[in-house]
Amino acid sequence: MFFVYRPFPPCTSQKPILAAVGKADDLSEHAVFPCPEEWAAVRRMQSYTRRREWIASRAVLRILTALTTACDHPLDAKIIKNCYGRPTVRLVKQGVWVDVACSISHKEGWVAVCLAEDGVTAVGIDIETVSERPVRLAGAFSHEKDCAAGIEDARRKYTLLWSCKEAASKVLGLGLLVDYKKIVAVVDDAGRIHIDFNGEVEMEGTAMHLDDAVVVCCRSCRPLTNRNGFSA
Repeated sequence: MFFVYRPFPPCTSQKPILAAVGKADDLSEHAVFPCPEEWAAVRRMQSYTRRREWIASRAVLRILTALTTACDHPLDAKIIKNCYGRPTVRLVKQGVWVDVACSISHKEGWVAVCLAEDGVTAVGIDIETVSERPVRLAGAFSHEKDCAAGIEDARRKYTLLWSCKEAASKVLGLGLLVDYKKIVAVVDDAGRIHIDFNGEVEMEGTAMHLDDAVVVCCRSCRPLTNRNGFSA
């Protein structure tokens, strides 16, 4: 149902990113994972599909936490968000609460999550179902230097480019404040992605093509701090 993968090959400069993608499927399969606060949020959701995706994404994120971090109680990890909507896994390691960088995406029954194994690398993941909508909106988000090599289908091409920019905005942690036209995404024919934001922040990513969806996982090429001073 879910499969776990490493979007980037091992390297000496950065610890790996661990990601998972799959279908949300049956709500009952994941119902044991949310904490009481999350159940309260779920009960406020009107859409069954939204509930299923929301619970599944957090269940899988806790599974990744159990696989990658030596925390005391991985299934008790809390998923919190800052004022821009950026999620973080808060967990206990050796009796101390720590925050671990992560990213969550869900769309039309699909769920994708990723976790930075070093706990601090800025990461972003996005999953999108292939549709006409990104083609219609291309003028609002695309940059003249955007490129998706080897993809002739306009729907898949612009869905991929949109997904690149969604994932990049999550790396930046600025939410809807980001002007997507300032994000340049170049995807080669092997699915490797280079992203530049306004000439100030570089990111690398990988793309995965599914039957009816695309998944993009990105990470910053260097630590992002307040000193970067990048603007939306």
